[in-house]
Amino acid sequence: MKHFPMRLIKESGHLKDVPVIFLTSNNDRYHVMKAVEAGAKDYVVKPIREYILMDKVHTLLNEKKERLSWDNI
Repeated sequence: MKHFPMRLIKESGHLKDVPVIFLTSNNDRYHVMKAVEAGAKDYVVKPIREYILMDKVHTLLNEKKERLSWDNI
Protein backbone atom coordinates (compact mmCIF):
# COMPACT_ATOMS: atom_id res chain seq x y z
CA MET A 1 0.00 0.00 0.00
CA LYS A 2 1.52 3.29 -1.08
CA HIS A 3 0.70 6.61 0.55
CA PHE A 4 2.12 8.81 -2.18
CA PRO A 5 -0.12 11.82 -1.40
CA MET A 6 0.70 11.42 2.29
CA ARG A 7 4.40 11.44 1.49
CA LEU A 8 3.96 14.64 -0.51
CA ILE A 9 2.17 16.29 2.40
CA LYS A 10 4.80 15.25 4.94
CA GLU A 11 7.68 16.34 2.69
CA SER A 12 6.12 19.72 1.94
CA GLY A 13 7.50 22.57 4.02
CA HIS A 14 4.19 24.35 4.57
CA LEU A 15 2.04 21.22 5.00
CA LYS A 16 4.30 18.87 6.95
CA ASP A 17 2.73 19.73 10.32
CA VAL A 18 -0.89 19.46 9.16
CA PRO A 19 -2.52 16.52 10.96
CA VAL A 20 -4.04 13.97 8.57
CA ILE A 21 -6.97 11.69 9.27
CA PHE A 22 -7.42 8.78 6.86
CA LEU A 23 -11.05 8.20 5.83
CA THR A 24 -11.38 4.80 4.22
CA SER A 25 -13.49 1.69 3.87
CA ASN A 26 -10.47 -0.53 4.62
CA ASN A 27 -10.23 -1.59 8.26
CA ASP A 28 -7.49 -4.18 7.77
CA ARG A 29 -4.86 -3.86 10.55
CA TYR A 30 -2.05 -3.80 8.01
CA HIS A 31 -3.54 -0.76 6.27
CA VAL A 32 -4.17 1.04 9.54
CA MET A 33 -0.56 0.40 10.58
CA LYS A 34 0.78 1.59 7.22
CA ALA A 35 -1.30 4.78 7.38
CA VAL A 36 0.02 5.58 10.85
CA GLU A 37 3.59 4.77 9.76
CA ALA A 38 3.12 7.16 6.82
CA GLY A 39 2.24 9.92 9.27
CA ALA A 40 -1.53 9.77 9.71
CA LYS A 41 -2.69 11.11 13.05
CA ASP A 42 -5.88 9.04 12.97
CA TYR A 43 -7.85 6.57 10.89
CA VAL A 44 -11.63 6.47 10.44
CA VAL A 45 -13.43 3.61 8.71
CA LYS A 46 -16.53 4.13 6.56
CA PRO A 47 -19.41 4.39 7.08
CA ILE A 48 -18.36 7.49 8.95
CA ARG A 49 -20.30 8.54 12.00
CA GLU A 50 -20.26 12.30 12.09
CA TYR A 51 -19.84 12.57 15.86
CA ILE A 52 -16.79 10.28 15.80
CA LEU A 53 -15.11 12.22 13.01
CA MET A 54 -15.87 15.56 14.65
CA ASP A 55 -14.47 14.31 17.97
CA LYS A 56 -11.24 13.22 16.26
CA VAL A 57 -10.90 16.56 14.44
CA HIS A 58 -11.60 18.44 17.66
CA THR A 59 -8.95 16.43 19.50
CA LEU A 60 -6.32 17.11 16.81
CA LEU A 61 -7.11 20.82 16.75
CA ASN A 62 -6.80 21.01 20.54
CA GLU A 63 -3.43 19.23 20.39
CA LYS A 64 -2.20 21.71 17.79
CA LYS A 65 -3.52 24.64 19.82
CA GLU A 66 -1.70 23.38 22.93
CA ARG A 67 1.57 23.09 21.00
CA LEU A 68 1.19 26.67 19.77
CA SER A 69 0.20 28.11 23.13
CA TRP A 70 2.36 30.90 24.57
CA ASP A 71 2.20 29.04 27.87
CA ASN A 72 4.43 26.32 26.40
CA ILE A 73 7.24 28.68 25.42
